[in-house]
Amino acid sequence: MRICRYLALCGIASRRKAVDLVEKKVITINGRLVLHPATELDPQKDEVRCRRKLVKPPELGVMVVHKPVGVESTLGNASISSGRTLKGYVRDMPGYVAAGRLDVNSSGLMILSNDGELVAKLTHPRYEIPRTYHVKIRGHLTEQAYKKLTGGVRLSDGFARATSVSLVEELELASWISIEVTEGRNRLVRRMLDKLGYIVIKLIRVQHGPFHLGQLKIGEKRRLSYSDYQRCRDLIMGKS
Repeated sequence: MRICRYLALCGIASRRKAVDLVEKKVITINGRLVLHPATELDPQKDEVRCRRKLVKPPELGVMVVHKPVGVESTLGNASISSGRTLKGYVRDMPGYVAAGRLDVNSSGLMILSNDGELVAKLTHPRYEIPRTYHVKIRGHLTEQAYKKLTGGVRLSDGFARATSVSLVEELELASWISIEVTEGRNRLVRRMLDKLGYIVIKLIRVQHGPFHLGQLKIGEKRRLSYSDYQRCRDLIMGKS
């Protein structure tokens, strides 16, 4: 890992500001002055100091957030349309990124972590990590619609299928259904239902891999204990 990336990961400075620190000759690796911003180090073995103060990366962990409708699932700057992002949830937690996205009109579970390996495993379609959504639709699913959702629906960007579909609650003019998919394509569940002629009234993500929304209220966040984080990580990393 390059020294500037390491300093940014540790929350010492942005990569650009880290270059300035190197040029000011205040960074050392194992007691040796760093003279070039492209200098490599081993985070597991090397000792890094900034102005003689030991620099270590923050402890790896996971923050779960109940994203409200109207909030973008990015940690960057908001678009003009919403004006709100998840950035405030990890303002003092450098290195945290979102494990996938949830469209601005949907609410529910978002996983934020500084564990890059875990985030990659959660989001890459190759690993087929399940995501479960509770969806309120106008009307009621027919038997044929159940079969099409689990058998596969052809969308503009390819074939998509739900690994499971079940009824949560049937109302007079609407239904709550549970849908599980194993990929995070943009607005996937909404598009699948739209293809079958169903209007989505509300969509909530309630689970992503071993992480659950649970009793977390809209807008709330919770940092997992280290033991819970490690347990969930072991479950995820055990998947090939």
